[in-house]
Amino acid sequence: MPASGPSPVKSSARSSAPISVFLLDDHEVVRRGVHDLLDAEPDLTVVGEAGASGYVLKQITGTDLVSAVRTVASGQSMLDPGATTRLMARIRGDAPKQEQPPGLPGLTDREREILILVSEGLTNREIGKQLFLAEKTIKNIVSRLFTKLGVERRVQAAVIASRALLPPDRRPPTPTGPPNDAARR
Repeated sequence: MPASGPSPVKSSARSSAPISVFLLDDHEVVRRGVHDLLDAEPDLTVVGEAGASGYVLKQITGTDLVSAVRTVASGQSMLDPGATTRLMARIRGDAPKQEQPPGLPGLTDREREILILVSEGLTNREIGKQLFLAEKTIKNIVSRLFTKLGVERRVQAAVIASRALLPPDRRPPTPTGPPNDAARR
């Protein structure tokens, strides 16, 4: 079989009927691209946009995506290996201790990464460009961060990040008494 053609699969269902695929993504451009990629395969047909029996990350290659669709179509579940490893570690409760630095308990790696960028003064748009994520995705993560940190403003989150991430000798001083009127002005 030529290298550019579809990979051989021993299944009579594949030769008789195309595999139906539903797409789910909140970005129209992504859906269109994936739709075109899958529709280019003779045994795959995109029939709608909803639902999932598998989970892959957006960084997946086209070839791996096509393979994942075929895996799910054969009745198996598909979960990205990296996501599976993190999920199993959480279920077992054996996440490494360094994942929870002091002052930032309960934050994901991605939330910590974005919090650092917020503390550097980057906007959601700038963070999105740097991390190759949509601005809306960054906005949602920042909102979750605010909730987890119990803050309402970026500057409050930045202060928490600087205190939690900087060595003790470089942290800003913590006020020790009630604020006076002169300090508030």
